[in-house]
Amino acid sequence: MSLGLIELNPIICEFMKLHPELSIEVVMSDEHIDLIEQGVDIAIRGGGELGNSSLRSRKLLDIRRVLCASPQYLEESEPFRSPCDVVNHRLLSYSLSSTSRRWTFQNGNRVLEVDLPASVYTVNSGLALTQAACAGHGVALLPDFFVEPQLASGELVEITPEWQMEKHALYIIYPYHKEQSQKLRAFIDYVVENFQARFNRQPNPERLYSSIIKLNS
Repeated sequence: MSLGLIELNPIICEFMKLHPELSIEVVMSDEHIDLIEQGVDIAIRGGGELGNSSLRSRKLLDIRRVLCASPQYLEESEPFRSPCDVVNHRLLSYSLSSTSRRWTFQNGNRVLEVDLPASVYTVNSGLALTQAACAGHGVALLPDFFVEPQLASGELVEITPEWQMEKHALYIIYPYHKEQSQKLRAFIDYVVENFQARFNRQPNPERLYSSIIKLNS
């Protein structure tokens, strides 16, 4: 939902200006739904490869996840020397993450698997998670594009940046039987082009975000 509000909705609004003949219904939700069963044209989801052969996808961008906290929180807490130290800290969690209880970090050829402590705050919104981290309530793992402004301003600080989580990816997903629709292809192309321009990344689902869309003429 957070991604839909921050990045996707402005793209949809611009697309509507180009195609005023279309009626678009958007549902902002982080819940995983069955596109075919519920008659949905498109979903934007983050995570791994598709497991459903009746769906098609195009990658929008790779997602680097950032372990971060506010400077105030870090000053008042135990020092962070490695990701393993997260067990000594207040954890802020995204409730729909499939890696919510174990994080795997890599530094060159070295790998660390960290079993996480109980969370002090769990929420199904990346935006709410960012706000909680900025307010100094603990440590959070967030997509880099969510926290770019806060990292640049110093409101948040990246922790142990030499240790990186496995990247996820963001996909636009649609049912196989709808891939011949001209209006659907036009919308997908528009979204892909805008994401490439916005993030300047080449496009190459753990459920991180999801928005579902229906297009009607």
